[in-house]
Amino acid sequence: MIRYYTARGLLPSPGTRGRALTYGRTHLLRLVAIKRLQGKGLSLEEIFDRLAAMSPAELASLAAIPAGVIPADLGDPEPASETSRAAGRFWRAVPQAASAPAAAPAVTDLRAVRLSDTVTLLIDGPLPALDALRHAAAPLLDLLAATRAETRKDAR
Repeated sequence: MIRYYTARGLLPSPGTRGRALTYGRTHLLRLVAIKRLQGKGLSLEEIFDRLAAMSPAELASLAAIPAGVIPADLGDPEPASETSRAAGRFWRAVPQAASAPAAAPAVTDLRAVRLSDTVTLLIDGPLPALDALRHAAAPLLDLLAATRAETRKDAR
């Protein structure tokens, strides 16, 4: 869900440390706020609008995380630059919490394309030609295969 919320613009992009994604205070506050607003029956579109209009103090108030639960030194990671991501062209930049984000584009024609046994790509709009899709997805699948191989090597 975190990746989905990031893609929808509800969460800022995570930072990176090597190949690992890093999350911080704003991510935690926004996740809790999203769940609280969902509990009130709001749609993700309504939640996006509310979060976009909130100041950091209002966000902290809505999240209402008890004092001492979030480490005092937990800050926000430096967002990863688009060029530093191996699959950067697959992700759109998400406005940071401190800036006023633009209105989220409406999802109009969502389609799922299964790329492998563990990867499904969501495409909003008409599907590109199969060769173009394979070409565009190749770096992502290569990255996932390399990550899987590294994880197996580390487990040994």
